Amino acid sequence: MTNIQTMYRHLSLVTILCLGALSVAGQQDPEARKILDRFASKAESSYPFRIEFEYLYESKPDNYTETNQGSILIDKTRFRLSLPRTEIYCDGKTYWNYLVEDKEVYLSDPADATADDIFLSNPAGIFTLYNDNFKYRLKGELNIKDETVYEIDLFPYDLSKSYHTIKLFIDKKTYQLCTLQTLEKKGVIHTITVKSFQPGTKTSDDNFIFKPEDHPDVVVVDTRL
Repeated sequence: MTNIQTMYRHLSLVTILCLGALSVAGQQDPEARKILDRFASKAESSYPFRIEFEYLYESKPDNYTETNQGSILIDKTRFRLSLPRTEIYCDGKTYWNYLVEDKEVYLSDPADATADDIFLSNPAGIFTLYNDNFKYRLKGELNIKDETVYEIDLFPYDLSKSYHTIKLFIDKKTYQLCTLQTLEKKGVIHTITVKSFQPGTKTSDDNFIFKPEDHPDVVVVDTRL
């Protein structure tokens, strides 16, 4: 066997090994999938529901943290999220981002809400986002406040995202969300900790629409134009 033949043989073996490794890496964790499917099914059967939560913002490079209390009402693609300085409304057709202190509200299409903090840009999507554009794995089980929770990591296929991992902590008994974390590449961590979950909450169409007449002196900025 010539040196050239030997070289090509080695290259072929390396190619086969690399392709095999890529195939294994691309496989999804079947145990994680079972949990995520039940997690999504539980949310779907609970619509509309209200969540009271604590939001923790941590910036490791700046050594800065901030904690706020918030709530969110979700009915499939419709939601209303309330934080001290921000209120977000979405009726499935229009997305309103109301900056309370600035007295400004920005209108956009829901599909254009591309903020990397998924919970704040598309909270309803957290229950089904694993179906597309993510790899996932069951990291294990944890005991939090005498409750056992699953820890599942999701990794975006799109490597241009500002975050590298989304962590879901799901109650083992109820399959309800306990905590969600978004870990950014620059050392910023967004943590949503659920304080209460209220399924079957009564809602009306008005709950998901921002009405300028209810907010004197508000400036409306329509970014869809």
